[in-house]
Amino acid sequence: MPEGLVPKKPIPLETARRICREIRKKKSSKLFTQCWGCVKATKGMEERMCFFKPPEFRGCALVNRRFEEGGRPDVPGPPDRSDK
Repeated sequence: MPEGLVPKKPIPLETARRICREIRKKKSSKLFTQCWGCVKATKGMEERMCFFKPPEFRGCALVNRRFEEGGRPDVPGPPDRSDK
């Protein structure tokens, strides 16, 4: 690992699943969002979704950000581009 970088701690699987579900409730129905593409490509199978990258479960930037900010559902995700 390059000097100065601090390794991120793993996200527990159940926490990653919960955060992913919370984010998908808001984003998966909007066409061409990251969540919409992930759900469409994986046919909704969590074991194939972006976040599911064992052993750390840090494959999804949205899940990672929410986890780093405390994993609370009230933490906003990135703005939707479809609003422009």
